[in-house]
Amino acid sequence: MDKGQAINKAKAFFTFDLMVLPWLIKIFFVLGLVVLLLVALAYPFLMAFAGGQFQFGGCLVGILASLLTLVFGSIAWRLYCEVLIVLFKIHEGIQSLRKPDPPAQPQ
Repeated sequence: MDKGQAINKAKAFFTFDLMVLPWLIKIFFVLGLVVLLLVALAYPFLMAFAGGQFQFGGCLVGILASLLTLVFGSIAWRLYCEVLIVLFKIHEGIQSLRKPDPPAQPQ
């Protein structure tokens, strides 16, 4: 990359024409899934010992809550990340419309 391209990228970054977050969203998605998995794994134990002593019914409720968290939490997290990516794709589309077209080459 030459000096002119570096200056253009820096200018685009500081004027918010270059979006950094779209590739970060993919990383946040994976991290969010890991957090959901850890929470879902903790539910049965937290519910089983909620009253200070082991309760089998609480463990069953915790297992059900963990399954619901894995299924619906993963779907909700995926939808949220997809909405953010779509918004950034719309932004990219608008930015490409703002750029002037090069002049047509005579044939």
